[in-house]
Amino acid sequence: MANGNGKSKRLPRGIDDVIDRYSDEPWFESFCETVDRVAESAVQKESLVDLTQEEFSEVMGKIRNQFRFLGDAVGQFRLVGALGKGGFGEVYTGMRDFSVLTEKEFLDFVVELRDRDPAFAKKTAKFSKSKLKAQYSKLYRTKRDAVVQSFQNTPYAQAKFAIKILPPELYEGQEVIDDETGETEDMRRFRREAQTLQDLQKTDPERARHIVKVSDFGIFWPSKESKKQNKPVYFYAMEILPEELEYDAERSIENTIDLVRQAAVGLSLAHDEGILHRDLKEENIRLARENGDPIAKVTDFGLLKQMDPSKESRRLTQEGTVMGTLWYMSPEQARGEKLDERSDIYSLGTVLYNLLTDKLPWGQDKIRQQNKLLNRLANNPDVTDPRKYNKKIPDDIAQILIKMLAPHKNERYRSMRKVESDLRKSLAGKEVNVDLKELLNRQWREKHKLLAWLWKHKWLSGAAAAGLAGLVGLTGYFAARGPEKTAEQVKAERLEKALTGHEKTYSDIRNLYESGSHAEAYKKLLELEKVLGKEKAFQKLAAKVRGDIPIFHEDSIVSQYSTSFRNAEALSDPVQRERQIEAVLGDIEKTLQEHSDFSKLKDLRERKQKSLLSAREDRLASEANADYA
Repeated sequence: MANGNGKSKRLPRGIDDVIDRYSDEPWFESFCETVDRVAESAVQKESLVDLTQEEFSEVMGKIRNQFRFLGDAVGQFRLVGALGKGGFGEVYTGMRDFSVLTEKEFLDFVVELRDRDPAFAKKTAKFSKSKLKAQYSKLYRTKRDAVVQSFQNTPYAQAKFAIKILPPELYEGQEVIDDETGETEDMRRFRREAQTLQDLQKTDPERARHIVKVSDFGIFWPSKESKKQNKPVYFYAMEILPEELEYDAERSIENTIDLVRQAAVGLSLAHDEGILHRDLKEENIRLARENGDPIAKVTDFGLLKQMDPSKESRRLTQEGTVMGTLWYMSPEQARGEKLDERSDIYSLGTVLYNLLTDKLPWGQDKIRQQNKLLNRLANNPDVTDPRKYNKKIPDDIAQILIKMLAPHKNERYRSMRKVESDLRKSLAGKEVNVDLKELLNRQWREKHKLLAWLWKHKWLSGAAAAGLAGLVGLTGYFAARGPEKTAEQVKAERLEKALTGHEKTYSDIRNLYESGSHAEAYKKLLELEKVLGKEKAFQKLAAKVRGDIPIFHEDSIVSQYSTSFRNAEALSDPVQRERQIEAVLGDIEKTLQEHSDFSKLKDLRERKQKSLLSAREDRLASEANADYA
């Protein structure tokens, strides 16, 4: 139900007017509690009714320095308390105030109330929608105070809501992206958040139980001046969920897992509708109570993104834009890459891991420097086994977490539905088959880099190659629970042992060769040949290097610097990105002093000057945003 009639319905400035006009209203007690808390510290008085006019003005001034709309009415809600504020708006406690509704707003509420309240629906069943409006329109005009009071005494007037507001200063200066509505990017994102949450409630009410319920969206202008300048305030009302899901050593592992499973239910609905959350963390999973039992609900979809974006949503969330909370981001989100539901799966895995261990997945607490965190994300670390910190975690839950938190998205669950299903099976004591093949294969390749590199370049033959193929294909062997190793596998490992102690020299040869420095690679080759000259794999490598010595030319240099630029441009932190690009350009200048005839390298330098300018603009914009915040 949309509300807002162009009036802010501001609270009077005089304390006598406030008390005389509103002391009998259901919301007045909650408003007084908010004022009393500030008055106690500001003017050393414990109650609003004891304040002088001067003291009341001082207290309200302090409150409105942070929450300017407290005490005012927006739509059908009076803002009676402050819940919080951040980069995407202010959140108030609101209660219905029927006395401020226009006739149209009142009639809209009556129609909606019949859809929500079985008792009221039964009472008005004989009326069609038009007759219902006509009946209450007559009552509103002839007996307004009495009919309003009849609603003020119902549970609907006593219910509290969280009212999220987008004030004008959060979108001032932004480019208008819709000339017809005058909306900026943040205005449209805010409206889309409210409308998306309302739509999800209609799509699948059962799964939507685990997503915060939004009841109203509206627009109002705080003053005549704001109306004239077309600076509206957007707001929406949602159920109030004061209890946050957080680490609790007293809560059972089973209850913790079930609450996260419930969040997965709500997220699976959002994902089925093509919507990503992108900012999952404990603060955004709140708890309601049903028959005394906690019910998890996902909130704060302010960074939602459509996975199959329309023209509108593409403008709101461009690829390369990093948004979210670093501690819970997937590696690809931190790098500003294109996201799908596997990014939310990673973030939810971080939440579950933290709730079960009071640790982050990579074994650190939350108090770490941002640059270290960005470096961690860039290096795609594997998760520390959660059983290291909590030995009571069941084996299947540990495997589920390892899969959810795989650093490469192709190693994670493909859908949130599957995550929820595996968590549900584990809670029911059923067997859970977690497929970790891709993750374990990759871990094996990283552990046995020499063998993996030889296999990749097909520089093995005979029994050693067959043994290596067996190793690559045996997930059970990787997990140390598979069959006995074959003779071929033993031979493959023997080759690795032969290289042990010479890894650095061997690695230098490979790196020099792959970077195009074939002459330098040959020098290193001669050193190692004295030890490993009889190994067939080494002989193939030696032949390859010797055959490519004459190929050293400008192309290899350009290739090296291109790789360095790609790594620098992938950094999400604008300060680091600018510094790295500057460093690579500096190295190019040194190379050109020695090889002034390298025209391709000069072309690369010219092209990447634009990247440096872009990185510098991003850094300045980031600093400006930080100063503004």
